[in-house]
Amino acid sequence: MKPTAEQLPKNKKAHTEKQLIHVLHVDDEPDYLKTAKTILEMQGTFQVETASSAQEAMKKLETKTYDTIISDYIMPEIDGLEFLKQLRASGNTTPFIIFTGKGREIVAIKALNLGADQYINKRGNPETVYSELSHGIRTVVKGKRAEEALRASEKEKSAVIDGMTELVVHHDLDYKILWANTIAAESVNMTPEELIGHYCYEIWAKSNTPCSGCILEKTIRTGKPQQGEKTTPDGRTWSVHGSPIKDANGKITSVVAVSTNINEQKKAEEELRKSEAKYRGLVENIGNGIATIDVDGKYTFVNQALCENVGYSKEELIGKPFTYLLHPDDKKKMQQLFLGSRKDPDRKLSLEFRALHKNGNIIYMHSSPTPIIYKNKIMGFNAILSDVTEQKKAEKALQHSEEKYRNVLEQAPDLILTVDKKGIVTSCNSVLEKNTDFSKSEVVGKHFLETPLLNEVNPETAQKVFKSILEGKHPERIQIKWLRKDGTPHISELRIGLNKKDGEIAGFTAVARDITEHKKAEEKLRESEEKFRNLAENSPNMIFINKRGRVVYANKRCEEIMGYTKEAFYSPDFDFFTLIAPESLELLKSSYSTHLNGKESPPFEYTLLTKEGKRIEAILASKLINYEGETAILGIITDITKYKQMEKRLKESEEKYRNVVELSPDGM
Repeated sequence: MKPTAEQLPKNKKAHTEKQLIHVLHVDDEPDYLKTAKTILEMQGTFQVETASSAQEAMKKLETKTYDTIISDYIMPEIDGLEFLKQLRASGNTTPFIIFTGKGREIVAIKALNLGADQYINKRGNPETVYSELSHGIRTVVKGKRAEEALRASEKEKSAVIDGMTELVVHHDLDYKILWANTIAAESVNMTPEELIGHYCYEIWAKSNTPCSGCILEKTIRTGKPQQGEKTTPDGRTWSVHGSPIKDANGKITSVVAVSTNINEQKKAEEELRKSEAKYRGLVENIGNGIATIDVDGKYTFVNQALCENVGYSKEELIGKPFTYLLHPDDKKKMQQLFLGSRKDPDRKLSLEFRALHKNGNIIYMHSSPTPIIYKNKIMGFNAILSDVTEQKKAEKALQHSEEKYRNVLEQAPDLILTVDKKGIVTSCNSVLEKNTDFSKSEVVGKHFLETPLLNEVNPETAQKVFKSILEGKHPERIQIKWLRKDGTPHISELRIGLNKKDGEIAGFTAVARDITEHKKAEEKLRESEEKFRNLAENSPNMIFINKRGRVVYANKRCEEIMGYTKEAFYSPDFDFFTLIAPESLELLKSSYSTHLNGKESPPFEYTLLTKEGKRIEAILASKLINYEGETAILGIITDITKYKQMEKRLKESEEKYRNVVELSPDGM
């Protein structure tokens, strides 16, 4: 029985749907096809095409896709169940509804077993039947679309995680791997599928038991994210961040580990430690007092020798003005000289002044302060302070490097953003707000060139990089400058990964690592090395370092006095014993042998021979130091030739007058 117009279902929501549902209705009764098409399309939600047989429907499906298929059961040649069977065998997963009035319960069961989504009886009140049909169509289509959206979302998330340069591994509570991204699998020459089911410690630690101090164990035990470092048997060091996964009741069900290879960072830290140790050894073991003051005239560094000379500790001097140690009558003059040097960095000074020991004794000191210049700006002054009261000269020194920031990214993962092929930022992680103070709403949904993150990047350069990505080119790592919301400048290393959909580039994932502190540390190291180089090359004494019987360092004064170039000193063929006068050779060899046995040798006087054969009377003060990880001898040579000459003349004078007295006939 065909329904009348008054019997059509009244669906108040029919015209509120924004997206049409495309329906293919298959039935061998033309009148039923026409009536169903009219009833469904009057609701405003459906667009219905018809086919009078399964064969005709199959041809339509070759050229067009539909949101759902409605089919009668009993049809000539190919019935509804056979039609469904052939569809599913071909891989077609379009939602399928059996709409018939001639079937029985057994038919409905067969239809559902073959993959039908619903079974609806034609017979009954037309309004009820077609309301049920329209509801059934909406239900199966909504479910299909939700399923496709979920698959797309999961695919996008998988692409984002696979685009990361960190190892991301999902474990159960027994540390068994549930899922891993591509980079994690490639780190052990496996595929993600091959990793599943293995224990993490079995793969990376090559062990049959969990690792000692396991980050995942701490994460599971505390229920909170944990951070740590782990070195694997292959020598690689990783920064590991563990995060618990909880269910709706707050119970931990699994744990995710994000691991970053920090080998290069560790090597850089080791180089800095070696440099720091080298310079600290020189500074702390040099005999003369050394001080560094900033542009405000305050001590920022003092060595132990200066502390011993003046009787104060380092803690008592650091932060004090340099006039703190001066005799009251010398303070005004020295302050004026300091202010003048700050304005004229090329001004050369040779100063003699009085200092006060902590016990009140006056100490006479000599100093030739030199400016510390970095990037054409005076940062402060270095001074070698010689206690001329005891006839000692200033020695070369190098201020130890300031400690650089370590593990910049240790407490937080990198900033990760995804951008579609139109340049729109589609997502970002929570590190955005932590590292930049910008909210997600200020970034997500905007073109990446319009976000505040690229406020210091040339738009044309950024556009060229984006264009190359869309052309399928993978850009190398890029360093970019940017400003936090408060205006603080930062530098990040940006790495790009392509996102693909159906084999085509759909956008990219950007992983930004903040390397600002690393850059600052590099600049501070260069500044520190410049300070110590300045001290060494301006020392009035000869300073050398001997390691394994070879001269590995000689300052400018060595070249000037001895007549040899640094290249000659450093040559593997250079014999430093040729610098020693024959009568002093055994004395020097004895001192050298004492050092080789790991013992200190007291200062002694000896005679040097320059390249031109000139004799120099000198005092050698030497000390064992650690230089570039090995034991070496630091030598400080003070030229006392003039002093010896004066001493000789004094003796000759005494001898002369003694002879006169002895030969005099008068009693004296």
